[in-house]
Amino acid sequence: MTTPPVKSTPAPATQNASLISKLSRASQLPEQVVEHRWTPRLLMLAIGVSWGILLSSGSTLDLEDFEVGEIAPRTVRSSTLLVVEDAEATEQARQAAVVNVLPVVNHLANLPGNLQQQISNAFEILRRPDLPPDEQKRKAEEALGSPLTEAQFKMLSGKWDTISFELKVKEVLRSVYSSRIVNDPERWSVAYPNGVMVRSGQGESLQTRAMEPSEFRQLVGVPEALELAEQRTRDRFPTISRAERQLMMDLLKVLVTPNYLANPIETEAEKARAGESVKPVFFQLKAGEVVVRSGERVTPAHIKQLTVIRDYEALPQVRIEQLAKIAMIVFAVFLLMPYSAAPGWRKLGHPQDLFFTLVVSSIFLGIVRVGWLLAEPLVFALPDLPRESILLVLPFAALSMIFRMFFRPKIAFRVTVLFAFAVSIFLEPILLILPYTLLGSAVGMQTLKHSRTRSQFQRAGMFVGLTQAGVWLIYSLFDSSTPLEQVIRAVPFAVIGGFIAAVLTATMMPLGEWIGRYVSEARLLELAQDDQPLLKWLHLNAPGTYNHSISVGRLAESAAERINADALLARVGAYYHDIGKGFWPQYFVENQRGENPHDKLKPQLSARVIIAHVTHGVELARKNNLPPIIIDFIAEHHGTSRVEYFFRQAQEQEQEKEDFSDDTVFRYPGPRPQTKETALVMLADVVESATRTLEAPTPDRIRAFVARLVEKVYADQQLDDSPLTMNDLSVTVQAFTDVLAGMFHHRIDYPLGLKPGQKPVDERASATQS
Repeated sequence: MTTPPVKSTPAPATQNASLISKLSRASQLPEQVVEHRWTPRLLMLAIGVSWGILLSSGSTLDLEDFEVGEIAPRTVRSSTLLVVEDAEATEQARQAAVVNVLPVVNHLANLPGNLQQQISNAFEILRRPDLPPDEQKRKAEEALGSPLTEAQFKMLSGKWDTISFELKVKEVLRSVYSSRIVNDPERWSVAYPNGVMVRSGQGESLQTRAMEPSEFRQLVGVPEALELAEQRTRDRFPTISRAERQLMMDLLKVLVTPNYLANPIETEAEKARAGESVKPVFFQLKAGEVVVRSGERVTPAHIKQLTVIRDYEALPQVRIEQLAKIAMIVFAVFLLMPYSAAPGWRKLGHPQDLFFTLVVSSIFLGIVRVGWLLAEPLVFALPDLPRESILLVLPFAALSMIFRMFFRPKIAFRVTVLFAFAVSIFLEPILLILPYTLLGSAVGMQTLKHSRTRSQFQRAGMFVGLTQAGVWLIYSLFDSSTPLEQVIRAVPFAVIGGFIAAVLTATMMPLGEWIGRYVSEARLLELAQDDQPLLKWLHLNAPGTYNHSISVGRLAESAAERINADALLARVGAYYHDIGKGFWPQYFVENQRGENPHDKLKPQLSARVIIAHVTHGVELARKNNLPPIIIDFIAEHHGTSRVEYFFRQAQEQEQEKEDFSDDTVFRYPGPRPQTKETALVMLADVVESATRTLEAPTPDRIRAFVARLVEKVYADQQLDDSPLTMNDLSVTVQAFTDVLAGMFHHRIDYPLGLKPGQKPVDERASATQS
């Protein structure tokens, strides 16, 4: 038996490609891990926990690093909105309220009337003859409220006109109490520098008024009041006797007392009420507000606020709250993560996709953290910027844009909603963060539909930035705490944040391709270039196969465009689907010139050689770090179909020696196509090869021939695992027909010697040309 020659050596992979291949293989989950049923759940748990940890605040603040008068070693900001009572300020406010309370002074407005009543009662007793002298004296003293000497009692109880004397005493007493009588009036200016609060009456008739220090000049003491009484007695009653005047003065000395008395008990009560009426003084720290900046000198006010943050972070409920938030994110990931084990192109349907999500999102959030730290000095250097400027410049939309590069729009949008929910739980203010992240990301996904040119990233960054600026301006209308000038100054930060998101997306795409199972359009365009090493090698070793692959690419791309599949992927996959034929190109008909080496081989060996181009192609693709999705085209483009020609040949040659009911030797290892794109390449490969034998390829004959070929592949159950529908197959047949009709269009046979464009002499030839 003749054996095929040793396969030729392909172009060696470059050192860079080898390094990338190693990195890519290192990032792939082991097969046993992928097949474990708990792997997706553990990866989703890891995603939720990593998001929570990266978005939550750091360790508890250590006040030992901050001393009054020293330079702050780092910047500290409040992680959440804190409204805390300032005990010191509250106490100061209460002390100020107590100091402002005026001392209470009671004005005894009823005192003159009460004294006159005492005088009337005393003289009434003194005029009763029925009472014994001792009892009369005792009761008179009780009425006056002061003891009487024997001489005074004898004179008051005498037979003279006591009624007239009583009236004179009352009149003088009334005139005396028209003055403000106090104890020690000289001390009032010192004791009450701010004045006093005078109260008169009680109950509903209580009246109060403030007495200014300037009114203290009108105050008189008891001695001055008695001198005034004596002077008025002389002026009013000049004819009374000396004994009667002396008796009147003796009575007045007993009766005249201050009618303005300080009330220390009520004063203290008023001070207590004033202190209690003072509301606690609170200070507010907004979420993200800087308490102390790195390089700033620490003040007592800083220490007070830092203490509040330290105490807040040390609260058990804060730790519980952090854990609760992480638990909410984990629950949201399990609920909203668009993971489905069903196979499909650009779907989260494989554990490697979840691993891609974990790694890329963790790196992205780490970049956001670093960006926060780098943006702080810039914002601090510009004091006219609002504190939200740091949030505005962060590239929140980048994660969604990266997902849009590798997954379907619906998948990327659900991840966007999930990420916006996670960010809004930890970062404040939520009314800014939630729409800022969600709308900016949504616009980025809608704008960045393709990644084929740099201008598409620039355009996406511009639209994201303008959207974020709009969200910021609308938010500022609701939050009037930020001045309009600062709002306008912060708008460029939102626009810059959009461009940073676009740049970060373009930068992280290669990382996503190493870790994930899919490739970006930019990478596909690179793979489609003629200068790619594998394509150059294939073109050199197997030019027929290379041209065949280009034609298959045209067919698959045309059909993919019509059935809403990934046309670029189908074309690039077709370019590489037969890369394994570059080893033994002479064994494939499109590369043969003259002798057919299969004529010297048994059908079984020929089938093995033909089938080997799949396994060799997969091996070569992996060695050269082709993306897994491109390798799928190589492995699936024949599915599990049978090498029909050699199977029939074997039947004819050895039908009496062997039973060919088992055709395993003649079938490709598979698997069958799993996606629309690989299925289209399978159909295009069959159609392109078979139509080369079609004679007189008119459009109708081409369509009928293509339809029979597609029906044959369908009947062989090679399309059972792909999502192609019957309508897709019908559209595909028409697409293939249109392309093939153009490829096999009729050409004119020009007579020898004519130049292009020159009319022939022969009329029949002229008619044919027209």
